[in-house]
Amino acid sequence: MLPENYVNRIILKTGLNRQEIKSMVQEKIVESKGLISEGGALYVVARELAVKISSVIDQSLRLDNWILDKNKKNKT
Repeated sequence: MLPENYVNRIILKTGLNRQEIKSMVQEKIVESKGLISEGGALYVVARELAVKISSVIDQSLRLDNWILDKNKKNKT
């Protein structure tokens, strides 16, 4: 199942309908020989359509939230 918030954002920004987006996602999965998930394929489709969906992603998943700041001292 495709993440609805991503699909809705693509619909809003491009005017494509849900079925068109689903077809594009399935095409990306076939092109990758099944190596990417539906969510990954949806992200690729969004990028190709110049629709930014990264702001929809939970900010706690951002890489910079997992990198230690060299200026901070470990307080243990």
